Order: sequence, then C-alpha cells, then structure tokens
Amino acid sequence: MPTPIAAHETKEFTIILHDSGHIPENVHSGVVFDTDSLFFRNEDTRESAEHRILIDTDEDGSFEGVDDITTGWLKTSCELNETGDRLDSNCQVAVLVSLAAEDGLLPGNISALHQIMFEGEQIDIPFFVELSPDIHTDSNGLPTGSENLPEDVNPKQSVLEFLIFTSALVGFFVAAELLKSDEEE
Repeated sequence: MPTPIAAHETKEFTIILHDSGHIPENVHSGVVFDTDSLFFRNEDTRESAEHRILIDTDEDGSFEGVDDITTGWLKTSCELNETGDRLDSNCQVAVLVSLAAEDGLLPGNISALHQIMFEGEQIDIPFFVELSPDIHTDSNGLPTGSENLPEDVNPKQSVLEFLIFTSALVGFFVAAELLKSDEEE
C-alpha cells in the first residue's frame, strides 16, 4: 500500500513595506521553500514614498549583477481611470518574486536589500530570507520522489509494476470470494 506523503503546497509569503522598514524583518528557515514566492506590498502612507527590493542571487555581495533580482519602484498608489485600470501600466504597489531555482535562487540564506526613496533621500535596509529546500518525506521520514530512485529504476515502470501488482491482488480477492460463495451453495 502507498504511504502518505507530507508535501508542502506552493504559497505566497507576504512582506509589508512601510515607512521605517518591513514586516517581518527577516524570513527564517522553514517559512518559505523553493517554489514559493515572496509578495511585497507597499503600505507606506506617505504620499510620494517608493520602495524596491534587491536580491543578491549570485551571493557576490553586490545587488547589481546581471543575475540579481531588482523589483521596480513600488508606489504608494497608482492613478486609475474610470474603469479601474492603471493609467501608467508600469506603476505598481506590489510585486511577486518567485523563489525558484530557475530564477537563480537556491535553498540557503539569501541576502536582500529593501530600499526606501522619500523626498530625494534613499534608505537601504538589509535583510535575509532563509530559503528551505522543498523535501517531501513519507510517514517514516524517508525521502521520496523519482530523484531518490536508483539510476536503473524507471519511475514510470515502478508505477506500472505497482498497478499490475494491485490488479493481481484485487483479482485474487475477487476469485476467493467467488469460490467461497460457490462452496456455500
């Protein structure tokens, strides 16, 4: 019988940007996993305050590398037309940053920088995100998934073998019940 597997559903973890920083201040291990996303929202109440996030994906200490992530400047609000659409399509108050390997982010400590621009002054607030690996385990605590199979085992073949075994087992029980009902007559 298959064992239950503990897995995590992909989620968006919200970080609120405000006039003196962000909440939470850091994201600790076990909160976000690779494949999750960080949702940054500008909740600064000052009229012209702008915020942006820079992420050092290549871990070189600089946030300006070609592979590093920089969000656009997030505004306090965006001007809307009569139908509720933004007049400036580049205006944003929130942004979603994917925490996936294909975006250059691997499990471990990720350095980030929260920049606040207000009245011509820029404030830089460093923070970190501890990205945990998304490891699925069965009820015995053993890793599961095709990446853990020996090289000579084909995952599709294993599923097919399981289905054949299960079908044979069901067939055996059906045959036993039929024989049992024939003997009772």
